[in-house]
Amino acid sequence: PDGWRVATVTEEGSLRLWSLTDGRQLARWSAPEEPTQFYGVRFHPDATRLVTAGSIAGREVVSVWDVETGKILWTFTHDDFPATDLVFTWDGFLVTSNLKDSVTVWDLDKRELVNRLEGGTLHGLAIAVSPNGRTLALGSGVPGGAVHFWRRWNRPRPGEPRHR
Repeated sequence: PDGWRVATVTEEGSLRLWSLTDGRQLARWSAPEEPTQFYGVRFHPDATRLVTAGSIAGREVVSVWDVETGKILWTFTHDDFPATDLVFTWDGFLVTSNLKDSVTVWDLDKRELVNRLEGGTLHGLAIAVSPNGRTLALGSGVPGGAVHFWRRWNRPRPGEPRHR
């Protein structure tokens, strides 16, 4: 999001930060527990945090990293299935999908689950959020390549249950 850095993850479990101006590696970090395997990484819109999806010590987790120190700020367990995609909304909510049946929405500042969207066997592979944040699309890995859409998905309104 800052236009001069990119983050990558490797099969051996490292997170790397690169300069887009000269291609040099700026940092390389690893999770404190082994074995580690990462599936994806995204910058938070404020560019001060990175989020990784992966498996650390046999647990399927999503971890929030501090970009300056390379330390994990916090980690949450991501169901029994790995997160297959991560995307941020314009206002900083994290949306994750998994290969089973749900999409989760997290408020990273409050460190809490805001919403869980379920719909049978979704087999979510890729997530997209519309620029205005009102529509979420999930590309499915089921035969035929279905796409699921939700509106009014990110936060419950006053009086609605926290999880749907």
